[in-house]
Parts: sequence; C-alpha cells; structure tokens
Amino acid sequence: MLFQEIWRSGVSWDDEINQQCFEKWQTWLKLLPEIENLKIPRCYRLRTSAGQETEIQLHTFVDAGENGMAAAVYLRYAEKGKVECSLVGVRTRVAPLKYLTIPRLELQAAVIGARLAHLISEGLTISITKYVYWSDSRNALSWIRADHRRYSQFVATRVSEILDLTNVSDWKWVPTKWNVADEGTKWQSRLVLTSDIKWYKGPDFLYQREEEWPVTPDKMVEPMDELQANIHVHTETQRMAVPINNFQSLRGMVRATALAIRFLRNALSKCFTRISGGLTSEEIRNAEVFHFHAAQQDAF
Repeated sequence: MLFQEIWRSGVSWDDEINQQCFEKWQTWLKLLPEIENLKIPRCYRLRTSAGQETEIQLHTFVDAGENGMAAAVYLRYAEKGKVECSLVGVRTRVAPLKYLTIPRLELQAAVIGARLAHLISEGLTISITKYVYWSDSRNALSWIRADHRRYSQFVATRVSEILDLTNVSDWKWVPTKWNVADEGTKWQSRLVLTSDIKWYKGPDFLYQREEEWPVTPDKMVEPMDELQANIHVHTETQRMAVPINNFQSLRGMVRATALAIRFLRNALSKCFTRISGGLTSEEIRNAEVFHFHAAQQDAF
C-alpha cells in the first residue's frame, strides 16, 4: 500500500518522498521489532483430536477495501462440545493501480479465497467434513448465486472460476465487524501482535454452535450495473398473400402461389405483357423459392 501511494505521488526514483509517506514508513519500521515477540503454535489443535468423532471444518473469510484484498483460512475442530480454531493460511493483494469499484474488488477477493482454500485442502492430509466461505459483500454473494452469464465479462469470468472451485451453498454472509479478513485490507498504524488475537484464533462466533452463526439473507438486491447490455431487434412480419394452412399438399400450395404471383404481376406491371395460359416451370420454381425465403425469414 505504501509503495503504491508513493508511486501515485509522482515522485521519481532519486527524489525524496513526501512527509506523509515518510511518516508511514517510519511507523512501519517501528512495528518490525514487535514481530520478534510473536509466537504462533505450529500445531493446529491443542485440546481436540483428529479422530472419527471430530468434525473438522475449513472456514474462509474474504474481504476487500479501496487499498487491498485479503483472504484468511481457518480450521475448526469440534469434539464433544470442545471447539478449537486456528489460522492455516492468509493471502493478501493490494488493489490494482487501475481503479476498480469496491464490489469488483470484493468479487476478486472471493476468487483469492476460493483459490487459497482449494490449495490448502489439497495439501492437508486430514479429512475436511465441511467447507464454508464468508463474505460481507452482498453484491459478490448475489453474483455468485445468480446466472453469471447475464453479467459483464469481468464478473462472469470470476464467478465461473469460483463455481469451479466451490459450491454455491457454501457461501455465507457475515457482518463486517465479524469478518476477520477486514483487518488485512486496511493500513493500521498500531497493531496488537500477539498470538491470542482473533486474526490467529478466528472470530468468536466460530466457537459457538452453528445455530448461532450469522444468518445469510434469503433474498439480496441484485446489482444492475454489471448486467450485459441487451440488444432488442424488432422485425416486421409480413402476412402471406396465400394462406398456406388451407392446403393439404405442397404441390397445390405452390401452384396457388404461382397463380397469385402471376395475378399481381399482371395487375401491377404496365411495362410487361400479360401472361395467360398454363403455369410454366419457371413460375412454379419461383413460387417454391418464394416459400423457401418466407420459411427462412420466419425461422431465422
């Protein structure tokens, strides 16, 4: 985030950065010594087992802001009323220099979370009984639940990848205050770097029963700004001069059409000689072509 801010300020390589960026740089440097006191347990569980009676779930939290995107994956062990949660992996990305709306960034964060959870599940040797993906973006969840082919290429491509890696029913809504991935998307000058914070242990509701978890709304307002532009084509249908439904044979319909075309030619043409007598092969062939064109125009 700091590198991008310096880049946007327009400073060249050999010039000094502005005072605001310099203060953020000094603040970041002061955080480095605190990392030496941070201790993260190597084992995912301390009080539960990985037996057959233990339910093991993989929870993925995704979030995005104007400065970046983040995804955090947790393992949840539930055994005989005891629950343990531990951080497995995190992936963060800064927002691109090219402007993207917050809903689009939220959708991209969902893609990052789906990829990370898929990578972790392939690397783990334990059996996962349930996958849950949490997002506080109603727009992103609406896109994932809807027919992605109706949306723009940006949305459709990313939703398609999400559906290849996850199930729609596994995506849930979570309030922003309970979304731990929110902490990875903002610049924070003061951090509490201890192993007992929710960033490493997961949100508090994961330690409760599933009935007490956040409830996902059944209906969400569908965002309209990413829908594909539809082109409506209006065509005029011409009524047939010969009612083809009144004929029982193709030969009778073609001969009646040839006579109708001859009548119109004789009535409207002043420069040609009137035609009389029996129908010629050319008139019959022209009548057949007329019906071929009419059928193609009606069907295609």
